[in-house]
Amino acid sequence: MAAARQIGSKGCRMGPTPVVAMDCEMVGVGPDGVRSALARVCLVNDDGNVLMDSHVRPKERVTDFRTWVSGVKPEHLFGEGVLTLEEAQVWNAGRGWGVGG
Repeated sequence: MAAARQIGSKGCRMGPTPVVAMDCEMVGVGPDGVRSALARVCLVNDDGNVLMDSHVRPKERVTDFRTWVSGVKPEHLFGEGVLTLEEAQVWNAGRGWGVGG
């Protein structure tokens, strides 16, 4: 997955930097969707350049997509480019970053 230069980023470093920020979007699983599962992970370096931005297919059936806050829709979790939790963890482990699960 290639990094992408973002408008307004403050530098030209495209790879990892001393500071890496992670944002995760969660969906609800189980009865009434009260338990959370990872559905999207985004990593950016301290220049604001994207290192990873991928949807992640939860192991359990999603019962609440929480689209109003997560932005995740059912069609985002199927098809090419959607990672399993294990694939997301392996992708990050090879770089020394962690994704909880």
